[in-house]
Amino acid sequence: KFWRGWYEGLSKTFSTAPTAKLLILAGTDRLDKELLIAQMQGKFQLEVMPAAGHTIQEDLPSQFGDIVLAFWKRNQRLNIPVKRFPLK
Repeated sequence: KFWRGWYEGLSKTFSTAPTAKLLILAGTDRLDKELLIAQMQGKFQLEVMPAAGHTIQEDLPSQFGDIVLAFWKRNQRLNIPVKRFPLK
């Protein structure tokens, strides 16, 4: 009963955050309706690692790191210099 408030609305908050999102799970059996709909709409990247247990980052550290690194590289901001023209 003490954790209920912690999780209420968490899926909606995650799926509506205005940024690139990655959700790494060991299985899809725990996706609630909100996350399932958001994933089908492409609102976040879902990676499933069924060979992992409860602590994915400890069970499969190399694969976990590869996924996070690829996500970061794909979503990092480009630093393109802006050429400024003088005003007349």
